[in-house]
Amino acid sequence: MATPAAAVLIASLLTGGVAVAVAGPDSAAAQPLRLLVKLAHPLAEPPLDQPADIARLASDAAGLPVAYGAAAGADWHALRLSCIPAECDAAVRRLQAAKSLFAHVERDERRRRHSP
Repeated sequence: MATPAAAVLIASLLTGGVAVAVAGPDSAAAQPLRLLVKLAHPLAEPPLDQPADIARLASDAAGLPVAYGAAAGADWHALRLSCIPAECDAAVRRLQAAKSLFAHVERDERRRRHSP
């Protein structure tokens, strides 16, 4: 059985360096929380509008790992937080407070299409 540190390293390598939640006793309740964020302004340098850069900035602001989902418009981006409910609310508030990065942050309540 892998140690938690080894699990983080393996998960990070498998996801292209994006940190993910480690499976453990408390992570059973962790659920991905989908968010939509609108950038406050285009990021300074053209390479900084890359998905990994947006996820990194959001992760720094949220204080939790954030994965990039997809572009949802010119300035809008879909992100995923992996957190337990108590952490999620605080992380969303921290993202909403980061007005210099995100003009708007909301939970993604769009219905997903499921294929048969």
